[in-house]
Amino acid sequence: PLVEADKEVDEQHYILWRIEKGVAEGSTEIPK
Repeated sequence: PLVEADKEVDEQHYILWRIEKGVAEGSTEIPK
């Protein structure tokens, strides 16, 4: 359960980070 929760939080953080960097959703220029 903890791993799943961490995975969701990390994904949300990554999405927010991409938005802050101005990277479009689904961009392949910056690998995850």
